[in-house]
Amino acid sequence: CGLFGAIVAVLFLSKTIVARVQDVQANAQRLALGKPLLPQPPENDEIGQLGARLIEAGLLLSERERALRENEERLRLIIDGVKDYGIFALDTTGRVTSWNAGAERIKGYSEQQIVGQHFSLFYLPQECPQHPDLALSEAVLHGHYMEEGWRCRQDGTRFWASVVITAQYDSTG
Repeated sequence: CGLFGAIVAVLFLSKTIVARVQDVQANAQRLALGKPLLPQPPENDEIGQLGARLIEAGLLLSERERALRENEERLRLIIDGVKDYGIFALDTTGRVTSWNAGAERIKGYSEQQIVGQHFSLFYLPQECPQHPDLALSEAVLHGHYMEEGWRCRQDGTRFWASVVITAQYDSTG
Protein backbone atom coordinates (compact mmCIF):
# COMPACT_ATOMS: atom_id res chain seq x y z
CA CYS A 1 0.00 0.00 0.00
CA GLY A 2 2.88 2.37 0.86
CA LEU A 3 4.63 1.64 -2.46
CA PHE A 4 1.40 2.19 -4.38
CA GLY A 5 0.85 5.50 -2.55
CA ALA A 6 4.40 6.60 -3.33
CA ILE A 7 3.94 5.79 -7.02
CA VAL A 8 0.66 7.74 -7.14
CA ALA A 9 2.29 10.68 -5.35
CA VAL A 10 5.23 10.70 -7.82
CA LEU A 11 2.84 10.51 -10.80
CA PHE A 12 0.69 13.32 -9.41
CA LEU A 13 3.74 15.47 -8.63
CA SER A 14 5.36 14.86 -12.04
CA LYS A 15 2.07 15.60 -13.83
CA THR A 16 1.82 18.92 -11.97
CA ILE A 17 5.46 19.77 -12.75
CA VAL A 18 5.00 18.88 -16.44
CA ALA A 19 1.87 21.06 -16.66
CA ARG A 20 3.67 24.00 -15.05
CA VAL A 21 6.69 23.59 -17.34
CA GLN A 22 4.32 23.50 -20.33
CA ASP A 23 2.73 26.76 -19.12
CA VAL A 24 6.17 28.38 -18.91
CA GLN A 25 7.05 27.04 -22.40
CA ALA A 26 3.79 28.44 -23.80
CA ASN A 27 4.61 31.84 -22.33
CA ALA A 28 8.13 31.67 -23.79
CA GLN A 29 6.59 31.01 -27.21
CA ARG A 30 4.14 33.90 -26.75
CA LEU A 31 7.05 36.16 -25.77
CA ALA A 32 8.99 35.13 -28.90
CA LEU A 33 5.93 36.01 -31.03
CA GLY A 34 5.44 39.37 -29.30
CA LYS A 35 2.11 38.33 -27.81
CA PRO A 36 1.04 39.23 -24.26
CA LEU A 37 1.96 36.64 -21.65
CA LEU A 38 -0.57 34.63 -19.72
CA PRO A 39 -0.52 35.15 -15.95
CA GLN A 40 1.20 32.43 -13.95
CA PRO A 41 0.17 31.39 -10.45
CA PRO A 42 2.72 32.60 -7.92
CA GLU A 43 5.00 29.77 -6.91
CA ASN A 44 8.16 29.92 -4.86
CA ASP A 45 10.02 27.05 -6.50
CA GLU A 46 12.34 27.23 -9.52
CA ILE A 47 9.56 26.81 -12.08
CA GLY A 48 7.52 29.59 -10.47
CA GLN A 49 10.54 31.87 -10.35
CA LEU A 50 11.27 31.16 -14.01
CA GLY A 51 7.66 31.98 -14.90
CA ALA A 52 7.85 35.23 -12.90
CA ARG A 53 11.09 36.25 -14.66
CA LEU A 54 9.44 35.49 -17.99
CA ILE A 55 6.51 37.76 -17.12
CA GLU A 56 8.96 40.52 -16.12
CA ALA A 57 10.85 40.10 -19.40
CA GLY A 58 7.61 40.35 -21.34
CA LEU A 59 6.64 43.58 -19.57
CA LEU A 60 10.10 45.05 -20.15
CA LEU A 61 10.00 44.16 -23.85
CA SER A 62 6.52 45.67 -24.20
CA GLU A 63 7.69 48.90 -22.56
CA ARG A 64 10.77 49.10 -24.79
CA GLU A 65 8.68 48.44 -27.90
CA ARG A 66 6.26 51.21 -26.91
CA ALA A 67 9.14 53.65 -26.31
CA LEU A 68 10.70 52.73 -29.65
CA ARG A 69 7.38 53.33 -31.46
CA GLU A 70 7.05 56.72 -29.75
CA ASN A 71 10.62 57.71 -30.72
CA GLU A 72 10.07 56.62 -34.32
CA GLU A 73 6.86 58.64 -34.48
CA ARG A 74 8.59 61.76 -33.06
CA LEU A 75 11.41 61.41 -35.60
CA ARG A 76 8.93 60.94 -38.44
CA LEU A 77 7.03 64.08 -37.37
CA ILE A 78 10.27 66.09 -37.25
CA ILE A 79 11.45 64.93 -40.68
CA ASP A 80 8.02 65.34 -42.25
CA GLY A 81 7.76 68.82 -40.74
CA VAL A 82 10.89 70.07 -42.51
CA LYS A 83 9.65 71.86 -45.62
CA ASP A 84 12.73 73.86 -46.68
CA TYR A 85 15.08 70.89 -47.08
CA GLY A 86 14.75 67.65 -48.97
CA ILE A 87 15.53 64.78 -46.61
CA PHE A 88 15.43 61.31 -48.03
CA ALA A 89 17.16 57.97 -47.59
CA LEU A 90 18.85 55.82 -50.18
CA ASP A 91 19.67 52.15 -50.04
CA THR A 92 23.22 50.99 -50.78
CA THR A 93 22.51 50.91 -54.52
CA GLY A 94 21.19 54.50 -54.63
CA ARG A 95 17.48 53.76 -54.71
CA VAL A 96 15.21 56.09 -52.71
CA THR A 97 13.72 54.40 -49.63
CA SER A 98 12.14 57.37 -47.82
CA TRP A 99 11.02 60.87 -48.84
CA ASN A 100 9.94 63.91 -46.83
CA ALA A 101 7.57 66.76 -47.71
CA GLY A 102 10.50 69.12 -48.30
CA ALA A 103 11.95 66.79 -50.94
CA GLU A 104 8.54 66.60 -52.61
CA ARG A 105 8.21 70.40 -52.63
CA ILE A 106 11.73 70.96 -53.98
CA LYS A 107 12.00 68.13 -56.50
CA GLY A 108 8.37 67.72 -57.53
CA TYR A 109 8.09 63.95 -57.05
CA SER A 110 5.52 62.50 -54.68
CA GLU A 111 6.68 59.76 -52.34
CA GLN A 112 4.76 57.16 -54.37
CA GLN A 113 6.47 58.30 -57.57
CA ILE A 114 10.04 58.31 -56.29
CA VAL A 115 10.45 55.55 -53.71
CA GLY A 116 12.27 52.68 -55.43
CA GLN A 117 13.73 54.95 -58.14
CA HIS A 118 17.47 55.60 -58.47
CA PHE A 119 18.59 59.02 -57.25
CA SER A 120 20.40 59.65 -60.54
CA LEU A 121 17.03 61.09 -61.69
CA PHE A 122 18.01 64.26 -59.82
CA TYR A 123 21.14 64.83 -61.92
CA LEU A 124 21.17 66.70 -65.23
CA PRO A 125 21.19 64.40 -68.27
CA GLN A 126 24.29 66.12 -69.74
CA GLU A 127 26.33 65.39 -66.57
CA CYS A 128 28.72 62.50 -66.32
CA PRO A 129 26.47 59.41 -65.96
CA GLN A 130 28.82 57.95 -63.32
CA HIS A 131 28.55 61.04 -61.08
CA PRO A 132 25.76 59.71 -58.78
CA ASP A 133 27.55 56.40 -58.23
CA LEU A 134 30.84 58.20 -57.57
CA ALA A 135 29.08 60.39 -54.99
CA LEU A 136 27.70 57.30 -53.24
CA SER A 137 31.12 55.63 -53.28
CA GLU A 138 32.68 58.75 -51.73
CA ALA A 139 30.05 58.76 -48.98
CA VAL A 140 30.72 55.11 -48.20
CA LEU A 141 34.50 55.59 -48.26
CA HIS A 142 34.69 58.81 -46.22
CA GLY A 143 31.40 58.74 -44.27
CA HIS A 144 29.91 61.66 -46.21
CA TYR A 145 29.96 63.49 -49.52
CA MET A 146 29.24 67.20 -50.05
CA GLU A 147 28.89 69.30 -53.17
CA GLU A 148 26.92 72.08 -54.76
CA GLY A 149 25.61 71.88 -58.28
CA TRP A 150 22.68 71.92 -60.64
CA ARG A 151 19.98 69.35 -60.08
CA CYS A 152 16.85 68.48 -61.98
CA ARG A 153 13.20 68.57 -60.85
CA GLN A 154 10.55 66.18 -62.08
CA ASP A 155 9.30 68.79 -64.57
CA GLY A 156 12.80 69.14 -66.03
CA THR A 157 13.61 72.55 -64.55
CA ARG A 158 17.00 73.04 -62.96
CA PHE A 159 17.83 74.32 -59.50
CA TRP A 160 21.04 74.96 -57.59
CA ALA A 161 21.42 72.46 -54.76
CA SER A 162 23.67 71.99 -51.81
CA VAL A 163 23.96 68.21 -51.46
CA VAL A 164 25.11 66.17 -48.48
CA ILE A 165 25.15 62.39 -48.63
CA THR A 166 25.90 60.75 -45.29
CA ALA A 167 26.61 57.06 -44.94
CA GLN A 168 24.68 55.56 -42.03
CA TYR A 169 25.20 52.09 -40.64
CA ASP A 170 22.97 49.93 -38.50
CA SER A 171 24.20 47.41 -35.91
CA THR A 172 24.90 44.86 -38.67
CA GLY A 173 27.09 47.30 -40.60
